[in-house]
Order: sequence, then C-alpha cells, then structure tokens
Amino acid sequence: MEKQTSVDERRKYQRVPKEVSVQINKITYPINDNEFASGKSMNISQGGVLLNLTEEYQPGDILQIKVTLPGWRKNHPGFINVMEDSIGSPFSAICEVVRSSREGDLYATAVKFVNIDKDDFTALNKYLSKIQND
Repeated sequence: MEKQTSVDERRKYQRVPKEVSVQINKITYPINDNEFASGKSMNISQGGVLLNLTEEYQPGDILQIKVTLPGWRKNHPGFINVMEDSIGSPFSAICEVVRSSREGDLYATAVKFVNIDKDDFTALNKYLSKIQND
C-alpha cells in the first residue's frame, strides 16, 4: 500500500501566513501602461505568494508584483539595508500564475516567482526565516 503524501510534505518552501498589501500588473505584449491593481497576500514563501484579488488571472499569466513587507530590506546584503526605514520599498518580482479559484467576491491566486533579483531573494529568505522562528 502506497503512503499518501500531504501537500505540505511535497512543497519545496514553507508558507508563512502574511497579510500585506500587494500591487499587481499583468505583463502583456505590446507592453501595457496599465496602473497596478491592488490586492492582499494571504501567505508567502521563498517560491511564491498566495494572493486575494478582485480580478481573475489565468494559469500561465505573467505578473509583476510589488509586495509591501515592512522590514524585509533590513536583511538585504550591502548598504541598502541601512536605508530601509526611510525608503520602505516593496519587494518586487516577476511571477507566473499557477492557479486561481473564486472565493466569494475575490480570487485566491497562487503565483510562483520566475524572475527575482538575487540579493532581493536572499533578503526575502532571511526575512521569512526570522518570521518562522519568532
């Protein structure tokens, strides 16, 4: 008899519950000048984010996201971490929609990171590790 593996056991990265503001822009060609839409994160991991959005996106859609994670840049290598409190810049990444399902008036949309700055990724990992251990 095969042992069943839970979804949590198969996940590469542990998710951290984190509800923060997120800005989303669908990347299309020709390049669009659409304003960013707003939403909330439900959880975040080193691999992606689960979002609560008013707009539906399809699996395979490519999005630019900006996630407001207060204090994440303090884990950034180099001098930029010193300026964190005065800048308060969001975490940015290019993501691919993995799945989206309607939940009431909102869409629970899972995205995975497909392009992210190496130093930003390092800072995110340290930030999430600290949250998991608190």
